[in-house]
Amino acid sequence: MRKLLFFDIDGTIVSKATRRANESAIRAIRAARGNGHLAFVNTGRPYSHIDSSVREIGFDGYVSSCGMYIVIGGQVVHDGRPGGEYCLRVRDESRRRSIILTYEGESGLYLDPYLDVEAAASGEFNYANAISISVIKGVDGPDFRFDKFILRRRPNPNLTRAGIEDFLKAIGGTVAIDRGSFLECVIAGPTKGTGIKRVVDYFGETIENTFAFGDSTNDIDMLKAAHTAIIMEDSEAGILGLADYVTSSVEGDGIERALTRFGLI
Repeated sequence: MRKLLFFDIDGTIVSKATRRANESAIRAIRAARGNGHLAFVNTGRPYSHIDSSVREIGFDGYVSSCGMYIVIGGQVVHDGRPGGEYCLRVRDESRRRSIILTYEGESGLYLDPYLDVEAAASGEFNYANAISISVIKGVDGPDFRFDKFILRRRPNPNLTRAGIEDFLKAIGGTVAIDRGSFLECVIAGPTKGTGIKRVVDYFGETIENTFAFGDSTNDIDMLKAAHTAIIMEDSEAGILGLADYVTSSVEGDGIERALTRFGLI
């Protein structure tokens, strides 16, 4: 029976250390598709930030920006990204409170020169270079758009929990996913889990035929939505309890081991 397989990118099929896809993961995903199963990327990254090395593995579709934007067979089947009014409100409220943000959008990474660009860019340039996207120093203009924004704790050392809550209340309609050193902020409603459900409905399948593979807190909704949750052994603290099966790390051939364990390859 055909299964639908949903894979996070970083820490699941791509090594965080090398930023390259594990060879056994590539081999296993291609083998699973060869056996008639469908494979999808399910990522927090915007669609345009999925680099060619991941696309070349071969996927039937992409759930990106935490469920906001879905592409299947090269066609956009869902676009729930935030509108301009929301994007401008986030920018203006962050300036009012001197909160340094990084914005991830279709054209690349956006930094606000009104605030401290270099502080916001700490580590971002390496990320952008690794996946060949642009860093744009400017967020002004009525057409400014982004898919999500990142609030890093390091360039905002004086920002208290109460200050963060006040900011989120001011912009409204936002979910902040705690990733430890940063908050990954997206509009309320879409999640990696709703993305799975949309893909399942698109293909006329059932949740019982789904597997999700992840390693971090932004995978929680995906892992809960899928029938079978497979979690990498070196995952972020607090999510291992969601696992139906704990596999080895990316470097330990975790994807290949899991697909073999469940008879998918």
